[in-house]
Amino acid sequence: MTQNSLGAALSSVSKKGTYRRDNKIAYLMILPMSILLSIFVIWPLFYAIYLSTFKLSFYKPATFVGLQFYRDVLTSKNFWDSMGIGLYFAFLVVPL
Repeated sequence: MTQNSLGAALSSVSKKGTYRRDNKIAYLMILPMSILLSIFVIWPLFYAIYLSTFKLSFYKPATFVGLQFYRDVLTSKNFWDSMGIGLYFAFLVVPL
């Protein structure tokens, strides 16, 4: 192929209409995965974070506690001991 014919071939492939149509097709192919990801991963994640700010009981109405549960966990000696044991186990088991 000569230089002129190669340039002509590239310019015919990179037309704007083809580029936009390819993008539209790509977005349509990604759309079902994005919808499923948002339904089964993103929404439950945010809902779990929202629920973690309430003290829930079957017998009493929910009460808002804010970040108290997180503060309780991060100041607990048992939590940090468990984290240390888990990291030690991971260090021993996971190969380098």
